[in-house]
Amino acid sequence: MARRNTLSIIFFFVVAEIAQVCLCANSSSIPCIERERQTLLEFKASLNYDPTNRLSSWEGVHCCQWEGVGCDYLTSRVVKLDLSNLPYNTCWRSLSKLYDDRVEIIEDQCEDLNRPVGAPYVSSSLLQLEYLTYLDLSGNDFYGSSIPTFIASMQRLTYLSLSDAEFDGKIPSSFGNLTNMRFLDLGHNDYDYNYDSQALDMDWISELQSLEYLDMSNVYIGDGTYKLFQVLNMLPSLSSIYLDDCGIQILPLINVTNAPKLQALSLQLNEFTVSILHFQNMTSLLHLDLSGNNLTSPPSWFGNFKKLEYLDLSYCGLSQIPDAFRNITSIEHLYLSGNNLESLPSLFCKFEKLKHFILSSNGFRGSIPDAIRNLTSIEMLGLSSNYLTSIPFWLVELKTLLHLDVSRNELMAMEYSISSIIRNMCQLRGLYLSENKLKTISNGSNEFPTSTQYDLEIMDLSDNQVSEHLPSWLGLLENLNQFVGLSYLNLSSNNLNGTIVIGNLSSKKFQLCVLDLSANQISGSLPEHIGYAMPTLEYLHLGNNFINGSIPSSLCHPALSILDLSKNRLSGKIPNCWKDNQIWESIDLSSNNLSGAIPSTLGNLSTLYWLHLNNNSLQGEIPVLERKMDKLLILDVGENKLSGSIPSSIADTFPELQILRMPQNMLSGSMPSQLCQLSSLKILDLSKNKLGGSIPWCIGNMRGMILNISAYHSTVVGTSADPPVEEQWPTEDVNEVMKGRELDYIRILKLVVIINLSENKLVGDIPEGITLLTGLHGLNLSHNHLNGNIPNMIGDMKSLESLDVSNNQLSGTIPSSISAITSLSRLNLSHNNLSGPIPTENQFSTFEASTYVGNPYLCGLPLPNSCSSNSSSQGPGDEENGTRDKLEKWGFYFVVAAGFATGFWGIIGLLYLKKNWRHACFKRMEDVADWIYVEVAVTMRKLKKQSVRSQVHG
Repeated sequence: MARRNTLSIIFFFVVAEIAQVCLCANSSSIPCIERERQTLLEFKASLNYDPTNRLSSWEGVHCCQWEGVGCDYLTSRVVKLDLSNLPYNTCWRSLSKLYDDRVEIIEDQCEDLNRPVGAPYVSSSLLQLEYLTYLDLSGNDFYGSSIPTFIASMQRLTYLSLSDAEFDGKIPSSFGNLTNMRFLDLGHNDYDYNYDSQALDMDWISELQSLEYLDMSNVYIGDGTYKLFQVLNMLPSLSSIYLDDCGIQILPLINVTNAPKLQALSLQLNEFTVSILHFQNMTSLLHLDLSGNNLTSPPSWFGNFKKLEYLDLSYCGLSQIPDAFRNITSIEHLYLSGNNLESLPSLFCKFEKLKHFILSSNGFRGSIPDAIRNLTSIEMLGLSSNYLTSIPFWLVELKTLLHLDVSRNELMAMEYSISSIIRNMCQLRGLYLSENKLKTISNGSNEFPTSTQYDLEIMDLSDNQVSEHLPSWLGLLENLNQFVGLSYLNLSSNNLNGTIVIGNLSSKKFQLCVLDLSANQISGSLPEHIGYAMPTLEYLHLGNNFINGSIPSSLCHPALSILDLSKNRLSGKIPNCWKDNQIWESIDLSSNNLSGAIPSTLGNLSTLYWLHLNNNSLQGEIPVLERKMDKLLILDVGENKLSGSIPSSIADTFPELQILRMPQNMLSGSMPSQLCQLSSLKILDLSKNKLGGSIPWCIGNMRGMILNISAYHSTVVGTSADPPVEEQWPTEDVNEVMKGRELDYIRILKLVVIINLSENKLVGDIPEGITLLTGLHGLNLSHNHLNGNIPNMIGDMKSLESLDVSNNQLSGTIPSSISAITSLSRLNLSHNNLSGPIPTENQFSTFEASTYVGNPYLCGLPLPNSCSSNSSSQGPGDEENGTRDKLEKWGFYFVVAAGFATGFWGIIGLLYLKKNWRHACFKRMEDVADWIYVEVAVTMRKLKKQSVRSQVHG
């Protein structure tokens, strides 16, 4: 049963909606009250975040037709405002529970549900909608503002949902004024939430005598638990309570007089134990969720729940199923994941209505428990993450079974083939066998009956040890026409060999969306028509094989979203046929033998997030694209033969870029200052090129590399990416040199911050602004021609773990502030012209002599040069230069003295001997003095007049 599928509430609101629809059969005829239309426009104007333009319909005069707005047919009053936005994490959680984490193929169902709007606060203009009865702002973003207290004045409200809207602080006690409220949702569905909302004062809830549904999940209750349950017992109509992760440690013993009316109760992720459970009177419960608590053994009165349809006791520490379960024969959904169960009692033979049975992450060994054989209505069976070694053949007797998950077990070669299971379970829709030890699938049974049409939708056999020839089963993909509903096929990380041959898959019902054959031993070339043969294909993963030949141009077809052909033996040019289908997310052609230029048509893919072309033999210049790729996060063209300069338009073309890799090419010219405008950049690797000039002085403007601001971009700016892309971040990987080693960053890639400009021809100083990059983990400027000093403020780079400035022409001393970088574990200052003492604080005592080799005038440990004598701290040629400086100094004094004597006595002597010269000189001096006096007087007079004039006209 879904989380909010409480029958009484749904019945009430469905009836209300039907009545509304009946009254509003011709909605275009409903007039719109002008004052309320202006109120709605004022509310829209208060929103500063609407990335998907959800409220684009909010224009014109007919406000009753606007999205999310509902009016009363008779009065024309706005009675409903529904701006709810189902958060992606909520959708993911519900699907994860349904399929026990095997939900890759149905993830897309949630993509278009995440369309939030946001504002720093909720505009009080809503008060003007005085007839409003329904208000839903859930799933939006109000920036951690307080829950608006003015809502307490909207006393006609019967439905209010503020869940997952990023509100903070305490729930206003004035909400007790909403006496007509029947549905109240103030919870959060994010279980990592930090209890920002608090409800320590519970008395106000007792005023809501009409309340039927209450959700306060992730609202901290703590010591107020006793008071809360007292108050809830006073509500005569309450039928659904959700108090997940509320800090409830003790459930008080209360005389629950209204228990017979309670149909749904969820208390998951609290910390109470079985000894304080007191629910025996709640015999009308249909939905009970106690998962994530400390219930080592459910009490005997669990048998009283004879109407229970949904029970979740996952991660409760259960070691056995109590006999009390024998009486819960009405159960349809039973979740027991994450416990310590090793066997199932025979009492399950009575569970004739059980449809969903999830037992993942327990201790089952050997074969699937025989008790499951009696579940005649079972549709979903989850046994992942156990220790099963075999699947019994009686499983084919479960004719109602739709989804079977036995992934992450120890299944090995079986007496019969997986093909046999599929052949005898034609109704099966999802088969999950990944992460086992299967070495064969067909056991010699290579073909499926050609007359049978299978209903299989999802097949995951990845991460096994299958060594069969690819054509030996599924008819070389030719027989996939028998699987007309197959949408997800994953055979990755096996030892499958052979070539890919695709037959005629033109069936209109054929709808394969995901095909993953990566990490196998597949060889040969790709069929030229592969893209046309599978017109619905969205995800194609063929990476890490031995595929050769060229890339078929049919893969440019418009349905693809993710294409991975990396780590193969492909050659030739990349097709120049890419078209914008508005769904492209990723293209990975790395680690092949591709040549030619980078196709300019790749710039047409406006929705692309990841582009990996590295480790090929691509030539020519980096193309200057005419269109903006404003979603691209990773551009990797490293390890190629690209030449020319880095385009100065790079920041305009890729404004959201977070990783830019161009190492090991033949790029020349200087680093464009426009690189500094890439404010989200976290990895910049231009190493092993022929770049000259200086490092841009503005490099400190890369805000994505600044501590805290970098985190801000990850959580705020990063949310502009669609949630599926955020989920895909952990699968992206790049190779980077860090701490002197080449590392393959994958799962933590989004957290890595690196600049590598090594092995170029850069000159000039290290910009002082580089020390502003306080989030930088690795900085490599080695093997250039940099001079000057190491910046004095380098100690501000507190996150630095690796610093390499070796093989340059740096001089001066090692800044003492560098010892403040306590995270620094690798340092290379070798082969420069540094001088003076080596710091001894913190980890500097652990660095080896190789850190400083090639700087003969450095002194102190670990070098043999002592800093005790003056000579040891002198730079190269200092003694000779000192002698020359002294001679030049005395020479300078002599010249100055001689010049003064000659000039002074030469002029004075002439004036003394020549009377007429003396008179002329004094006369000239008097004339000049008179001229200066007159000019100053006239100027002062003019300034005075201007001042007087301005005062008069002022």
